[in-house]
This record gives sequence, structure tokens and C-alpha cells, in this order.
Amino acid sequence: MTNLHFWGNIAQALGSFTLIYSFFPQIYKLLKLKNSEGISLQYWTILTVGVACIAINLTINKVNIFIQITQWLNVVLALIVLLISSKYKREVKEKKKL
Repeated sequence: MTNLHFWGNIAQALGSFTLIYSFFPQIYKLLKLKNSEGISLQYWTILTVGVACIAINLTINKVNIFIQITQWLNVVLALIVLLISSKYKREVKEKKKL
């Protein structure tokens, strides 16, 4: 592994962990408030699909397994936010109908 590849892996890991960390405040807020007002489902859908495409590409190209795992964790966390947000948006719509 060249020095450049080493630093590339460090940058990838740092970016992945930063992204992973960024999901937790959103998940916490959703679960605590049980309200997804102000959250764009379109944004989270696009983000989830985009991150999944990147993870698939990393897997196909047999990139370092550590990088693949962190990317797939990003996919799972984005999907969690999307599903929780969608659930609470549906509940709000159902309450408005009553």
C-alpha cells in the first residue's frame, strides 16, 4: 500500500465515522419527540439511495472490508431515519383525518 492509499483510507474512515455520528442526534430527536415535522422524506430517500449505491460499488470493487462495513452502517442508519420519519408522518396524517 502506498503512502497515498494509506491517507486515502484514513480520510475515508474519518468521513464515514463523521457521517455515522451525524445520524445519532436525528434518530434521538425523532424517538424522543415522536414527531418528524420539518424533516424532508425526499431528502432522506435520496440520501439513503445514494449511500446504498456507494456501498454497493465498494462491495463490488472489493474495497477494504473496514471501509465497506462503515459504509453499510451509514446505509442502515439512513434507512432507520427514513423509516422512523415516514412512520411519524403517517401518524400525523391519520390524526388529522380523525
